[in-house]
Amino acid sequence: MNFDPKEHHRHSIRLKGYDYSSQGAYFVTICSFEKKCIFGKVADGEMALNEYGKLVADEWIKCGEIRQDVVLHEFVVMPNHFHGIVFLHSDDEATDCVRPKSSELGKMLAGYKAAVSSQLKRSGFAGNVWQRNYYEHIIRNEEDLNSIIDYIAQNPLNWSKDSLHTVHEVE
Repeated sequence: MNFDPKEHHRHSIRLKGYDYSSQGAYFVTICSFEKKCIFGKVADGEMALNEYGKLVADEWIKCGEIRQDVVLHEFVVMPNHFHGIVFLHSDDEATDCVRPKSSELGKMLAGYKAAVSSQLKRSGFAGNVWQRNYYEHIIRNEEDLNSIIDYIAQNPLNWSKDSLHTVHEVE
């Protein structure tokens, strides 16, 4: 099959004109490659992380520790995806001139995905860990934030109804 840009064009899911390096709050979702359940299992409404799932959680926590202009909020590792809330804060202008913006959302998540992939491969995982790209939602107000916090907390309980629920379990 030949590539036809009219037929095979990838549409951006990013909000046109929005500066993703600016201060803001974001709800992010990252899916495992082919939505395979590689991070653990949900049993009785509780997420039981396996070794790989624990690495996903640990790397997320490290992500907030190494970036002074990033604050992480609620997150959950599910069998085949990850949800998290990220707050990006700008440093003062002088610091911005000297140092690159490592906390720009896309760069931060690319670094996170690379770190997780590296850790999993060192632990014996073979193959791709993540799907290309990620989903993000700009959190616009406190009501939106509270709704997302609740969604994250309830995610394991609602796993059987989740749109990302799949039978692609990997042992």
